[in-house]
Amino acid sequence: MEETKNYPEEAQRLIARKSGLILDARVLQDIGKFDESRTRFLKAAEIEEQITALLDEANEQEDATLNLVSAASCYKMAGNYTKALALFQEAMTRDAMPKEMRKKIEILIRQLGTL
Repeated sequence: MEETKNYPEEAQRLIARKSGLILDARVLQDIGKFDESRTRFLKAAEIEEQITALLDEANEQEDATLNLVSAASCYKMAGNYTKALALFQEAMTRDAMPKEMRKKIEILIRQLGTL
């Protein structure tokens, strides 16, 4: 389970829930249940956006940005490329975006822009 620092209780609860959904989605994908996997990734993405908002409010900017990137990744895995692209672009506007991630996100944005 990922470390939750001193996050608000609601954020901690949501982090546990989305982690389970992402794990389930990956397992379902591995066994070929793609529709069920997509549904789990979409729900995880929505929760990641909620976590992002809660962490923004708690002034945890870097972690909020990472959760925003995770939301975008979940939307990408679910096939919602438009939403994924928008969130990746939003993440790139944040000062808290870790430098080592910027190049990776730039590549993903270029890839999604061609779909």
